[in-house]
Amino acid sequence: MLVTNEFRVSLAEAIAWCTRIPKPWNPKTSFRSSNLAYAELDIASRVELVNKVIEARRFFLNDRSIMPAQSLAGGRLLVTYPDINMRNGMEETESEGFVNYANVPGWDTWVTFIEESGTRKHYSFLLSWVPAEFLEIVDVATDMSPEESIDWIDRVDHPINQELEQCGLSYQPRG
Repeated sequence: MLVTNEFRVSLAEAIAWCTRIPKPWNPKTSFRSSNLAYAELDIASRVELVNKVIEARRFFLNDRSIMPAQSLAGGRLLVTYPDINMRNGMEETESEGFVNYANVPGWDTWVTFIEESGTRKHYSFLLSWVPAEFLEIVDVATDMSPEESIDWIDRVDHPINQELEQCGLSYQPRG
């Protein structure tokens, strides 16, 4: 099971943290808070790195009343596959900096890092929450990714999608 209670709390905290950032939001700088700053995803333990960011966010939120997420709050979950990224910067340009040259979105938006092995096309990936205000520009970036190192999780063939749907956390386009 990938969509655990901890996953849903982390998602709720990412949504709470990001929505507390004053608007207007800048796609390049708004979700890269210095107090949650991180090192590159190329370090030995990506899971540990992402967990440190989540722990820091939890500490600074200091809100024990945050309940597990029941929805995506109008946003969408972005999947980043760091092992297949060509680092060409095209997606960074198309997303106006929401993702960087390595297709990593701002760490404020991080929900979890999943490491798995098997026969799937991609194994390890970062899941991040993208606010509704940035869905259009990030969508263009996902479509422009030649190596498909970023995409919406709901467009990827992965068992997590069934779990997300069962929890009410699947993307619902605005009608």
